[in-house]
Amino acid sequence: MKLPEMTIHDIQRALTTGELSAREFADHTLERIARINPHINAWTHISEERMRAEAENIDSLQQGNKSSHAGRHSLCGEKSVPARASPPARAF
Repeated sequence: MKLPEMTIHDIQRALTTGELSAREFADHTLERIARINPHINAWTHISEERMRAEAENIDSLQQGNKSSHAGRHSLCGEKSVPARASPPARAF
């Protein structure tokens, strides 16, 4: 299955089992942001160095099995989200 077709659960499983590295996920995400963002202007700042460094850290934790939370860390960026007059509805 290709990354764009994967659900978040598929991605989590692939990261946990080693089918996908955090670096591969980060690189794909950064490439996609670079390709699409000029048209939609959703991201205000992308910290590529930080994202790649965090991905490398996650991969090293996963390889060394030093953390039970390996593969559950976040790869961060800042996204422009419009303000809402009321809070979003919550699912029950």
